[in-house]
Amino acid sequence: MKRQIKAISPIAAVSVILLVVLLQSSSQNAITVQTREVVLSELWEKIATDMLNSTANLIWLHLRVSEEKVQSLHLEFTALNSKGENRIYYVDVNPSGAVKINSKAIERVQRTIHPLEVFRELDRYGLKNIGSEYTLDVDFEWGDLEYSENLYLLTNGKLTPLKKVEFHTQSPICHIVVCRSGCEVWLLKRDLLRAERKVIQ
Repeated sequence: MKRQIKAISPIAAVSVILLVVLLQSSSQNAITVQTREVVLSELWEKIATDMLNSTANLIWLHLRVSEEKVQSLHLEFTALNSKGENRIYYVDVNPSGAVKINSKAIERVQRTIHPLEVFRELDRYGLKNIGSEYTLDVDFEWGDLEYSENLYLLTNGKLTPLKKVEFHTQSPICHIVVCRSGCEVWLLKRDLLRAERKVIQ
């Protein structure tokens, strides 16, 4: 008995070729990072492509490290895209280092700080110097604020202990919360200069 061989239609053949091309393109354009030695400014350079870089505003960064390796990284920021549209971007990095980016259009933008200003300060300090097990959150607050416990100034790669800082402002204040055995708050110099009152230990 002869085996029948069915010919592939031209349309099906073209579809298969297009699928292969798309898969190859997706593989070539995939973004990955090293999860044991994360450099945030380098991550930013990889993801800040289809947007106007100078318009970026950091919203939130969450980083969880265990056994000296990034287990999860979540980043949110706003920016104008290449078409001039306001968008909010969501970036996630999984334990294997694969980067996933999603975005959606928004109407209003909260002006905060460019992500690179924070990332470069953290890179100067070195994430590996924080420890092998920790969480790190970069967020913003405004209004009547008082920080008085486990407080530090992060500048030029160094931490300087602070005793007390007070703010009375409607402009967002960036604070970095690092939790290991306990939790600490790190402030940036740009914000400390705006404080109503500050006491350095």
